[in-house]
Amino acid sequence: MRFPQAMDITQMSTNGTAADNVLRAAICVAIYTAVQTNLKITSSVATTGVDEDALQAIIAELNQQGYTVAYPDTTHITVAWS
Repeated sequence: MRFPQAMDITQMSTNGTAADNVLRAAICVAIYTAVQTNLKITSSVATTGVDEDALQAIIAELNQQGYTVAYPDTTHITVAWS
């Protein structure tokens, strides 16, 4: 496993809100868990507390990195890859 660079962690801690960072961390954990169980889609990740603009920014970043994001309901997302 590759740990993030210190600069990445610094940017994560100073950009956005605490809720944004909690969601980003939850997505990372969900991706890791899926990979460990040989899946190509995460379990549902709650987006509670993240405003719509921040959520759209996170989704755009995931899409740029080649992930597909789905909305199973209005307060959760799933992330998939090939």
